[in-house]
Amino acid sequence: MKKKLILLLAPMMLLSCEGSKEPTYTITFNCTDCKAYDESDKEVTSVTVPAVDPTLSLCKEFHFEVNKPFKVPLKSDISIKKTGTDETVECKYVNGNLFVPIIGNLTISVTGSSYSKSLEGSSWDEIAEIAETGRADEFFGVGNTKEVTLKGQSFSHTVRIIDFNHDDLADGSGKAGITFEFADLISDENGYSLASLWEDDTDGEDCNFDYLNSTIRKNLVGYENDDLMWYEKDSATKSSRSQSVLDMLPNDLRSVLKIAKKKVNHKTTGSWVETNVYDELFLLSANEMNKKIDYAEKGEAYEYYKNAKPEEADPIRIKQQVKGTVGARTNSIDITDTACGSGYSYAGYNSSIAGCGSGFWLRSPSITGSSYSWNVGIDGEVDTRYACAFAYPIAPAFCI
Repeated sequence: MKKKLILLLAPMMLLSCEGSKEPTYTITFNCTDCKAYDESDKEVTSVTVPAVDPTLSLCKEFHFEVNKPFKVPLKSDISIKKTGTDETVECKYVNGNLFVPIIGNLTISVTGSSYSKSLEGSSWDEIAEIAETGRADEFFGVGNTKEVTLKGQSFSHTVRIIDFNHDDLADGSGKAGITFEFADLISDENGYSLASLWEDDTDGEDCNFDYLNSTIRKNLVGYENDDLMWYEKDSATKSSRSQSVLDMLPNDLRSVLKIAKKKVNHKTTGSWVETNVYDELFLLSANEMNKKIDYAEKGEAYEYYKNAKPEEADPIRIKQQVKGTVGARTNSIDITDTACGSGYSYAGYNSSIAGCGSGFWLRSPSITGSSYSWNVGIDGEVDTRYACAFAYPIAPAFCI
C-alpha cells in the first residue's frame, strides 16, 4: 500500500478585490521518488495560490505518495525556499503535517526518507524527529530495544518499544509517536526491595494504594522534591541525595520526553473514581498488560502485550534485575546469579542477560480489596499482592 504524507498550509484569510485580478504566488514541487497531489487527489507539479498579506494565512492541502523503499519524509528531507533564491522558509512539521507560510513564490523539495539506522544506533533526537511524523512504525518495530544508562549507575538498562501512536499527549495535541518501557527492573540499592511504595498518609491510613499521591509516583517524577527518595534512603544527609528517577535519565533522553495523559483510579471521599495524571514517567496499568479487568483503569493493551494471556502467567511479561552494581553507594551490591538464590529458576528466566527475577508493581490499585494492588509476578502473571508486605521494583514507561 502506498504511504501518504499530508501537507497542510497554515490556515489563513484570503484578500479579495472585486473587479480586479488578484495577485498570485506559485508553489512548485520537486518531489524525488514521490508524487505530489492536491486535495482532490490530482497529481500536481505546481500550484497557483492567491497572494495574501503576510500577516494573514492561507490554507491549502497537499499529500505525497512516497515510492518504496523510501519511508515517510522527515523534516530534514523537506526543503522550502523562495523560488530562485537560497533563502529558506521555516515551517512546522508535526505528525506528518507540514505547515508552510505563504510569503511568495516557493519551491518545496521533498524526498522519501532513506533513513536506515537501527533503534540502538539512533540518537534520541533522531528518534524524536521520527516520532513526530506519526509514522514511526515505518522506521522501527514493536519490541525493538535501546540501551540507557541512568546517572550514577555503572551499567545500562534496556528500554523497548511497546506501541506507536497509543498514548494521549497532555496538551491535547494528539498521540505520542512512540511509547517505550523499561524491559528490565529498576530497584533500590539492595537489588530487590522498594519498601513503602504505596505509602500515603494523606487520608490517615498507613497504606493507601492510590497512585495519584503515592510514594511510587513521587519516586518516579519527583512531585515532592523535598522528600528523601528511595534510592538515597540510607544517605547520611539529605543534601547528598539524588532526586527522582526522572532526574536520573540521561539528558539527551529527558530532553525529548513527552508528557502523557494517563488514567488512574483515585480514592476520594471513600469512593474510587477514575481521573488523569500528566507525567513523563509512569507505570503500566493492568489492562495495558492485557489483564482485562472491568474495574481497572480503562485503556487498551499495548501492542507488545496484546497476545499475552489475560488470565494466566505469560513469559512475555517477565522482567528481571540487571546484572551489575546497583547505585553508587557504599552499601551497593553486585547482582549475580549466586546472589539471587535457587528460587529464581523459572520458565523464561535468562541468566545471560540479567540477574534476579522479580515481580514488579503496576499503577492499578485493587479497588475490591483495601490492602492490595495489581502487579506482575515473577512468572509473568498479573495478580494482586498486599502492597505493604511485598517490596517490588518498578519498570517505568515513557513517551517520545
